[in-house]
Amino acid sequence: MPSTLFRIESFVVNTADNTISCDERAVKVEPKCIKVLNVLADNAPEAVSREYIHKAVWGERVVVDEALSRVISQLRHALNDNKSKRLIKTIPKLGYKLTVTPSYVNSETSKSDAQAPETSSTQSLSANSHENAAHPNQKTTRLEGNSPELVDSPERKDSPERKNSPERIDSPEQKDSPQPANASEPTSTRSDTNANKMSASTSSNARFKVWLAIVALIVIAALFFTMSRTTILKTDSQHETSHQGITTSIAILPFSQISDDTDSSYISLGLTEEISSSLSTTPGFNVPSRYSTLALTKQGLSLADIAKTLNVNYALEGSVRRINQSFRISVRLIAPYEDKTLWSEQYDVTSNDLLKVQLDISNAIITRVSATNTASESVLKSGITDNAAAYQAYLKGTYWWMNGTTSEWFTKAEKAFLQAVNQDPTFSAAYGSLAYIYARYNFYDLYIPQEEALPKANAAIDNALRLNPYDANAHNATAILATLDYRFDDAQAALNRVLSRNADNSTSLYLSSELALAKLQPERALSLAQQALDKEPLSPWVNVNLAIVHYWRGETSLALATLKRALEIDDMYTWAYVWKARILALEGNNAAAIEAMEACLSIDPFSSVNAAYLGNLHSLTGNNSKATQWFTHAASLLGDSTIARFWKTHASRLRKSDVTNTDIALMESLLSEQTQAFSVIPLLTDGYIATEQQKSGYEVILNHFPSLSKPTPIVNSHNVEAAFALVRLSSDAPQKAVHIEKALNEFLRTYSRWAALSGLQSRYDKLSKRRYKKSEDAS
Repeated sequence: MPSTLFRIESFVVNTADNTISCDERAVKVEPKCIKVLNVLADNAPEAVSREYIHKAVWGERVVVDEALSRVISQLRHALNDNKSKRLIKTIPKLGYKLTVTPSYVNSETSKSDAQAPETSSTQSLSANSHENAAHPNQKTTRLEGNSPELVDSPERKDSPERKNSPERIDSPEQKDSPQPANASEPTSTRSDTNANKMSASTSSNARFKVWLAIVALIVIAALFFTMSRTTILKTDSQHETSHQGITTSIAILPFSQISDDTDSSYISLGLTEEISSSLSTTPGFNVPSRYSTLALTKQGLSLADIAKTLNVNYALEGSVRRINQSFRISVRLIAPYEDKTLWSEQYDVTSNDLLKVQLDISNAIITRVSATNTASESVLKSGITDNAAAYQAYLKGTYWWMNGTTSEWFTKAEKAFLQAVNQDPTFSAAYGSLAYIYARYNFYDLYIPQEEALPKANAAIDNALRLNPYDANAHNATAILATLDYRFDDAQAALNRVLSRNADNSTSLYLSSELALAKLQPERALSLAQQALDKEPLSPWVNVNLAIVHYWRGETSLALATLKRALEIDDMYTWAYVWKARILALEGNNAAAIEAMEACLSIDPFSSVNAAYLGNLHSLTGNNSKATQWFTHAASLLGDSTIARFWKTHASRLRKSDVTNTDIALMESLLSEQTQAFSVIPLLTDGYIATEQQKSGYEVILNHFPSLSKPTPIVNSHNVEAAFALVRLSSDAPQKAVHIEKALNEFLRTYSRWAALSGLQSRYDKLSKRRYKKSEDAS
């Protein structure tokens, strides 16, 4: 009998129980994965087309390309081939190939022997690989003897038995259920055997015991049949009924991009996002975010495992392929626990048809899985246009907003959203998106000056809320601007408008944590950041937001652990590297911080802020040549601008002891361009003191931070350097800044661990000692 085991290098594939093992590690995969691996193994090391694999594994069923992509991802995960893609290679515009020729392992060999180095007892699996690749319709060789055939032959595909017995992934209850003895023995045989036993007995008591035993066996068999049937029915339906009458839960898996072009990228991501968003606003639907589904898909999990992790009843997978100037969009609605396709469709469309496709897909899902089973002709989230060109531009904007790196996403997303509102001036969702990104103008990378950003943000907010009073992005943008302006009540009211309609809005929750930090409420900030994470545990940004809260609380170990989780979810997420560097620098580990920023800039080399920050880190370690290199690079990215001139001369400024009036004038012009990554205030304050311009310097800084001129100001992360500078500049007249110093002390007490780690507490203590000594000398 042929073996059910074969080897791919150090991995042993068991086609009987659908496992792939190496050493002590065994990974259970879907039956479809074994079937696909079988096809690749039969043809190794030759390439196999996607069409051939589809036909061999799925037969005539309509299956989206994403189904095969997901299977390949799961196989790579099981073969530890996710990063290198050395064993299973993608052949562009064709399909895949297994790069090594597998070998049979004798089925009688022990597991340890099977994992030992190759011996002469193994035999090649791919003797007919060229013939198989050349003739897709011929019957595919089986890998095992008596186990079920892995790849259907053409004769078997349409047989009634196959049609009436859909493949189902067994539940743990089914796998572990004991089988009754002699369950397969014919009833007549068991009866004859028992009759002989009775005739041989001469005791009525013995006869009674025999009859009792027979009755007991019948009862046990009946009970077993009933329990097994109940278990099967429960396994098949438990996830469909768990939310019956409450909600329908469905995961929209990231649509795969088959073609290598930007248009296919924005369509695949945009449709995924819009279908998710539309269904999530449909009553009775629960839809996990794209972050969650994307993270789990990247891990190579089976469809059933993804569904179990997300606690969903259904899944939608799809793909986008460019065909000349058109696109082929394929989708498949699946009941993942039975691996059963409920509905599938293929659309050959132009970009002008994208809105109709989104509506058709959303309506089809509702028709087939919702409790009411009724479709709506307007399954469209509030504020979306019916203008095809505007919708196309909106999808492009969404793509760049979701996928862009720190230095590029703003301008490309802004341009696309502006095109959308120009095509349709009533497109409220596009205005809301513009409002949000304008409101983040100084969050990290500096996109536009404050005096330009604020009018644009407010105009976009007004337009969005005039057209749709419930636009979440517009309300969130309002909260961001109000927090920056210390209008904390207005910020909270804006966030409440979103959370009162959708308590699961993770963006509003993490913005609430930012607001709590600004209000000097670190415990509340931590609670809200954790709530956001509970809603979106697989969102890299929500994880980074929690790390930021830990950063300000001085909890560096917790912050780094959270960032590690964010990078495990998405190792291309530059924002996580930036905060990793900041936290390592806070610990005084500048060398490790430099490594983190080098990794960040290897992904996105065009961020001027990141380049400048890396230059600053090198200057802290005394590596002036490296610092100069990165400052020069930052300047080259900024064109002919004031800030470019600043970075071009910054290395020499750090090396000299005197700060000139020219330096002061240059830094004053940058006060309106403060970001979380860099502040000129400490160096500028040194210049004011060195040139004895404390009085004028005090007024300049205060004018740029009007929140500190209030009778009872609040000092927080947005203005702490300015507050400390004003206290320094008022040393000769302490009463001038007494209200600011009181607020500064409250900040230092609230964030005492951060203040100690950052050195701010030490700087303040030294200033206080100098002032005290000066006062004593004067008295």
